[in-house]
Amino acid sequence: MKIKDKKSSAFPSVNRQRKSRRNLQFILPDGRIIIVGGRAQFNYEFYHGNSQGSSSSSHKAVWLNFLRETRDDDENNLYPFVHLLPNGNLFIFANSRSVVFDYKQNRIIREFLAINGGDPRNYPSSGSLVLPPIDENRPLEPKVMLCGGASRNAFQLVKKGTFSRAASTCGCLKITDEQPT
Repeated sequence: MKIKDKKSSAFPSVNRQRKSRRNLQFILPDGRIIIVGGRAQFNYEFYHGNSQGSSSSSHKAVWLNFLRETRDDDENNLYPFVHLLPNGNLFIFANSRSVVFDYKQNRIIREFLAINGGDPRNYPSSGSLVLPPIDENRPLEPKVMLCGGASRNAFQLVKKGTFSRAASTCGCLKITDEQPT
């Protein structure tokens, strides 16, 4: 992975603890980068830049069982969707399930029900998830909206030359609701 140095046009290298493809990299408020998941990687780790413009590992890879639980035969949990919530925790969506995760304490704060229908939304099924803008002048009520994806067997069908339609459904989840649906 390459990280752009703000002071130059160079992209210094990152010395990674683990080799992984198809993971998610997200910049945290403190400037570190959290790397979540990847092919056969059920963990996360942090990276930060140093004064020489290169980056290094600040922690070893940390097990995140949620990623193992969301893996299926087609690995529909690659490139998990991650959003920073106003309270500093992360919203993580993988395959058809989601959690609020406290990365500072390495614990899942809340787990939500799987999406209706159970169709996977992450790569290779490739849906989209957004956290719409939050109005700072209103009570903080973060919501996520999830659209698209594919049927659970779509990846295997493509290998046989059969292309199925993308999922035409969207869902919205208000993360702060007592019993979100």
